[in-house]
Amino acid sequence: MSDLVAVGRRLGVQEWDDPLTESPTFLMTFELTEVLAGEATTQAPNLIQVIADEPMPNANVSDIDHMLLLINRSRYSQVHPGDEYLYYLTDGYPSIFGNIDGKVVTPEYSDLKRAYGDNIYSIPLDGTLFEELVSRVTNGPQVDKAGALIAAVHGFFAC
Repeated sequence: MSDLVAVGRRLGVQEWDDPLTESPTFLMTFELTEVLAGEATTQAPNLIQVIADEPMPNANVSDIDHMLLLINRSRYSQVHPGDEYLYYLTDGYPSIFGNIDGKVVTPEYSDLKRAYGDNIYSIPLDGTLFEELVSRVTNGPQVDKAGALIAAVHGFFAC
């Protein structure tokens, strides 16, 4: 479902009046460090802008790598000039995976867990090795002896 799966660091966030919606939105700017799948459409080298209903948590996250699952805005909206440079998260916060000390951290984990229990794919990934998740996205899922796809230790991941 994702047009772009990338690893990057958030440089900033600003409130933004989206011409396509009446609700307030935020525009987050990320510097890409690695593209795992797809091709990034950028106005400036290695910079992408992501539209979100809420900004990422207020903690300082600029020095943390994040794996992002993104959809190009021009695929899902009326085409306006510049839409090809904007991205949506495929599924809100469950489309972001932070790298804290080499482990996957899901933003707003406790809220997601409270709302969804264990029934959302990002919950079991919390705490797994970040590099292993990146490797599995890049190289494709492994197959176990029974032929089942293994995409992340203790969890299922699809993109």
